[in-house]
Amino acid sequence: MVDAHAVPLLRHRAGSGEPLVLIHGVASSWRDWKPVLPALERRFDVVALALPGHYEAPDFAPRVPATVDGLIAAVATELDRLALARPHLAGNSLGGWIALELAARGRAVTVSALAPAGLATAEEARAMERAVLRNHRLARVVSALSPIVAHSRLVARMVLAGSVRDASRIDPRETAYKLNAFARCPRFRELLRDLCARRVEHLADVRCPALVVWGDEDRRLPVAHAERFARAIPHARVAILPGAGHLPMWDDPAAVAELIADFALPEPARAQAVAR
Repeated sequence: MVDAHAVPLLRHRAGSGEPLVLIHGVASSWRDWKPVLPALERRFDVVALALPGHYEAPDFAPRVPATVDGLIAAVATELDRLALARPHLAGNSLGGWIALELAARGRAVTVSALAPAGLATAEEARAMERAVLRNHRLARVVSALSPIVAHSRLVARMVLAGSVRDASRIDPRETAYKLNAFARCPRFRELLRDLCARRVEHLADVRCPALVVWGDEDRRLPVAHAERFARAIPHARVAILPGAGHLPMWDDPAAVAELIADFALPEPARAQAVAR
């Protein structure tokens, strides 16, 4: 078994400017960020990671449990390996939880959390776990047919229900990849169980600028959670995206890229970067 703390998690790096690290959600992949990469790479040195225990990613070390804490430790180690002491961080869902926990530990200059997980009630967490497990069973059934299924708008809508508002607009190749990443995530059940059994901690320790972004059509984590994070994180800014689901970078990539970039690199800093 591969030691996730020793094997690089970097899967994509491009662009120039201040470093921006992107962290994906559970049973997903770095490719969830592809729609926003061109815009972000014009303003940042963009680093997209593959979380351990996921599809086409390294596994956890033999004695490291597949938990949220294990993922946080692995990402922190990868930041050290890349000599990124305090980059800008952006994460979606579980990735947002990881980004916020790292920010609370002083590892971010800014943090942007897109529909972060971690503040569901026990009842909400149980409902979410049941819904995700149903989708996972469906994904496993159809994943062997992914080259065909990717072109089926009906199946795409079923598999991506609650994550994307309009799955028919997504590149079929990305639909096929996401289907495989979801169905074949090696540590899916362990990670989902841990994710749903606990809550994010240390939000009051987030001292860097924090942005919480939510789609108002998110059926995985309701938009009402945005206010919970706003109350828990000192001075957090909240942005609601109309017509976006749990993966807002797929539903409205232009708006998401602009929100992240303008928050992480506001006008005065942007002007200084251009002058240099």
